[in-house]
Amino acid sequence: MDLKELIEQDEYKAFLVDLDKLLPVKIDYKARLIPAYFELFERLLSYANASSKDILYVIRNHKNAAIRYIIDTKEEMSKEPLEEGVVEILPPNIIIPIGALIEFYIFDQNGDLNDYMKKMRMPGAKKYIKQLTEIFNTAMAETKGLDDDTK
Repeated sequence: MDLKELIEQDEYKAFLVDLDKLLPVKIDYKARLIPAYFELFERLLSYANASSKDILYVIRNHKNAAIRYIIDTKEEMSKEPLEEGVVEILPPNIIIPIGALIEFYIFDQNGDLNDYMKKMRMPGAKKYIKQLTEIFNTAMAETKGLDDDTK
């Protein structure tokens, strides 16, 4: 299954609906999905040694924790000043949550984002990883018992 097939899955669509209920800026379901989005997220999946099926695994087994992780990550990152040249931040489209779901999958599998961030060449990766680790641990603790395999 590739990303185009994943975003057509009923489980992914239901996940987006649940996520959208909690987002301050609602998902733009009609936004055009350009090929570059798919190329980017397929590349990020390969950096994580993950697949679309792994993203579906996260949704099936950690839906509430993943939603909490996405919401809290978005909130934490919104505190950071915008990079120079950024004029506006558009509402998320239906594929954007994949990035956070990849990070969540890595945490769930081995807890180490270092290799992933190195492959991404992420500036300020150590600080970002520290923030994300705290967010992931909090999301898992706050949703313990809500997701099937965390009971």
